[in-house]
Amino acid sequence: MICNKCYYNNDENSMFCVKCGEKLEEKNKVQTQNSQVQKNTDSVNYNNNVNVNNMENVPTYNMANAIVALVVSLCCCSNIIGIVFAILSIVEGSKVSQFVRFGDIASAKASLDQAKKWVKYAWISFAIWIGAIIIFYIVYFVFIFGMFAITEM
Repeated sequence: MICNKCYYNNDENSMFCVKCGEKLEEKNKVQTQNSQVQKNTDSVNYNNNVNVNNMENVPTYNMANAIVALVVSLCCCSNIIGIVFAILSIVEGSKVSQFVRFGDIASAKASLDQAKKWVKYAWISFAIWIGAIIIFYIVYFVFIFGMFAITEM
């Protein structure tokens, strides 16, 4: 059963949330699918609980922006810093669905915020890199045309 206050995934028979102590209500019970994995005499429960009331609070991550930032950084001028930030965003974004699957919505939101931060840094790095290249070419062409002007005198 998922707590309405902290979104922690509690045991089905719990009356209070193990994490925050909030009273769990029976009306929040939704059909669950439990599968048990037996490995080295340790059992692990994976609960796929879905709380219909809180579906708008479940974060999702679209990796398209991070992948575009990665490809653009790779293709355009070998922006290594942008590549690192884009890869960090993809790694952090892939954790979001895992946290949601295990019912840890707070960690999923934190991971989503972190992934968005890395994508933003990748795009900022890309913009700075492009700006530096533009400034380099402006200075280069001013120098070249300046040399032609000096030799023609």
